[in-house]
Amino acid sequence: MAATTFVGQNYGAGNLKRVKNGMWVTLGMGVLYTLCTGALLLAFQNPIMHLFTSDETVVAFGCSAMHYFCPFYFLLAILHGMAGAVRGTGRSVPPMVVLLISLCLFRVVWIQFVLPFFAGIEGVFVLYPVSWALGAVHCISIRTVMRSAWSIRFITLRRLARRLPRGPGRRKRSRFFCLGIWIQFMRLESSAWNRFL
Repeated sequence: MAATTFVGQNYGAGNLKRVKNGMWVTLGMGVLYTLCTGALLLAFQNPIMHLFTSDETVVAFGCSAMHYFCPFYFLLAILHGMAGAVRGTGRSVPPMVVLLISLCLFRVVWIQFVLPFFAGIEGVFVLYPVSWALGAVHCISIRTVMRSAWSIRFITLRRLARRLPRGPGRRKRSRFFCLGIWIQFMRLESSAWNRFL
């Protein structure tokens, strides 16, 4: 959520440098937090599980699940951080499609076709980090495609603004001109995304 808000404000203001910095800071904080909490959960897994139940069988399954989940929570941080950054640019459909495919559709397919190859519940535990990794890779690829589109848009805007006639009020005219071109780019890009998805 923080990435969406921060990126949205700075993207709207045309400040791509802060968009990029904010996204990296958000990802860094998310990865660091998930690695630290994952390590703490693994270090104190027995006492933590006993807070919820006294049944030793349930505790054993819970500890087993933590061994699969906790080391890979950073993938979930990357997935949601990238999705939030893309959402902040006004493109909510691409991250929604990635999350639906990786966190819903892929899991159903895994349970239907891959889970029978596992003897126990470990097949379900492995599914989570694999789906997080799949979603993170897709979000990174979307972000890479959109970054090149942002760069092209800003270079084009600068070139067009330089062609405005010189004289009093040029700066104000330049701002209005850039805003108009910006809106046109947004409409074209939005319609392209809708056609693509």
